[in-house]
Amino acid sequence: MLGPNFLEGQEQDDHDSKQVMLPDDKPVAMEMMCNIIQHRNGNLPPRPTAMEIYDLAIAADKYDCVMATSLAARAWMQLDSVSNAHDLGLFMLAAYIYAFPEIFFQVTARLVLSYNGSYQTLDNIPGFMEHFGWEVMLCLEEKRSLHAPMVVTGQLNR
Repeated sequence: MLGPNFLEGQEQDDHDSKQVMLPDDKPVAMEMMCNIIQHRNGNLPPRPTAMEIYDLAIAADKYDCVMATSLAARAWMQLDSVSNAHDLGLFMLAAYIYAFPEIFFQVTARLVLSYNGSYQTLDNIPGFMEHFGWEVMLCLEEKRSLHAPMVVTGQLNR
């Protein structure tokens, strides 16, 4: 981005630092990403929110830092602290971006087996429809309908 082919890289003076505005990026996510890449673990939050982890995944994907931030993201994506559909949806998106199939499976399984509300609430999550669309919500509902009788009668082995 600061190379000669971009506006930000033009007319740089060696004595002046260049300030680049990033209005579309979340400041907390950018700071987390930079701290992870620079191994400043002491500056990282011990337990980021689901939204902060999702924002980190979006920033990491945008700046090609998914691999560099994946270890921290995996450590933070603990499902024991998540119970509502919104946060599960954020984890679902982050797991998709980071290509964490086991976490994606765990999140969707929890949505199918433990969440009783409408999956339309997932539509309120930024980027959900762009990544997954209605097909995923329909698939979740089909799986829930299929497993509901087994859960009620105790036939489902988790």
